[in-house]
Amino acid sequence: MLGDDTVWCWGRNGDGQLGVGDNTTTNALTVPVANLENVQSLSVGIAHNCALLKNATLRCWGENSHGSLGVGDITNRATPVTVTAGIGDARSVRCGLMYTCAVGARDDSFWCWGRNSQYQLGLDGLSTNRWVPTEVSGITMLPRKCTCCETKMKARGYVVDRCVSSCGA
Repeated sequence: MLGDDTVWCWGRNGDGQLGVGDNTTTNALTVPVANLENVQSLSVGIAHNCALLKNATLRCWGENSHGSLGVGDITNRATPVTVTAGIGDARSVRCGLMYTCAVGARDDSFWCWGRNSQYQLGLDGLSTNRWVPTEVSGITMLPRKCTCCETKMKARGYVVDRCVSSCGA
């Protein structure tokens, strides 16, 4: 993210995660993400990204095979798309391994969407992927800032995703 509130990316682009309009161009040099301005914060996942704009809008792009972009389908996007269902305005966003979580701006509600094979969305006890933001119930008070660090652990021959949270006031 640059001082002019735009985002520039570089590297692999097989799933459109550079946000340049295609999924074929791999760039060693930085390129601007298309149609993305007034960015307040950015969260980068393995192959998808989300930006929180200054007007509290969420825009995501890249890999979407499990619904991690939150737009109601599983089609990869090579340019940012607006997350509109459920959450509305957001205060913060974090991308995990094929999933995304955000805090709602109006009421500090907590929302997650995308891959849920290991129940990482914290929802209803089902491992069903969610293609749109789904509110996580039972959270009564959220801290002002949260970060989520994605880790992989190998146990008994399986790779298991774990999210380690670090929150503060």
